[in-house]
Amino acid sequence: MAIDVNKLKAWPFKDIEQRYSERDTILYALGVGIGHDPMDTDALRYVYEDGLQALPTLAVVLGYPGFWAKDPATGIDWVKVLHGEQSLELHAPLPAAGTVIGKSRVTAIVDKGVKRISAAGYVDAARDDPPPFELEGYEPGTTLEGMLFPATYEVLPATKASEFVATQLATFDERFAGVDVSRAAKANLTEYDVVIIASMIEREAQVAAERPLVAAVIWNRLRKDMRLQIDATVQYALGKQKPELTWDDLKVRSPYNTYLHGGLPPTPIANPGLAALQAAADPAGVGYLYYVARNDGTGRHFFSSSYEQFLVDKAKANAQ
Repeated sequence: MAIDVNKLKAWPFKDIEQRYSERDTILYALGVGIGHDPMDTDALRYVYEDGLQALPTLAVVLGYPGFWAKDPATGIDWVKVLHGEQSLELHAPLPAAGTVIGKSRVTAIVDKGVKRISAAGYVDAARDDPPPFELEGYEPGTTLEGMLFPATYEVLPATKASEFVATQLATFDERFAGVDVSRAAKANLTEYDVVIIASMIEREAQVAAERPLVAAVIWNRLRKDMRLQIDATVQYALGKQKPELTWDDLKVRSPYNTYLHGGLPPTPIANPGLAALQAAADPAGVGYLYYVARNDGTGRHFFSSSYEQFLVDKAKANAQ
């Protein structure tokens, strides 16, 4: 019996009500090895009555719905099932004792078998032999990088690389339709230009609040015919990631090297998400022309409107 994805995602789990005491909480912690070191004071909170706290993973046990995959109606060959990985996200601390109700549901089904789409097959479908695609400013037949929308997808074993690429493109169309590009159009930027700018934002901005600021720097430099000098474009030209670029790297001969060539790179250098696309189409209203990483572990940058201030910021960053 084959697995029915829709049936599994709608599988009717019964709510599980569990009552547990502080003794149960302590026994669980001891059972998984907490408290084996009497000198570990951090572990005492899970095995000592005063100020007792529940080990977060206790929630997994309390909410366990039973071995439901053994039901023949699931279509799962449970004998061949392996427990591959598990994660837990808590929105509030679990009390040391109490009553909880476990609610289970299948949110996604991921195939990790040998029949998955190969990297070579995906590259062929997305870059070497791309399907027809229309976007203002995009030249048909060019790499689809930039429009392969990054998201979580449900991919079945029989899915072909070309079908998956088509799904990503359809998702891009759906999300990009909600991006207001009117301001970009007034600035003589095509929709494809917006995607190219967004791809650089995706690579450069690590903090969400800085995406519109990086976008502003790119727009302002284009307006003043300044070379963008985006490090991420050099990394793309080199074909590898380096923790720090050298002067020789900045001289690499490539149309993607925005230290050598003015304007935008010929194609996107990444697949931007919706936030980067929105920032690229509607940057912050600031006059910044420069930015430099703060090097303080926050992922943030110093932004400035003058080269003199940029040098001050750079020295400050190098002093970190």
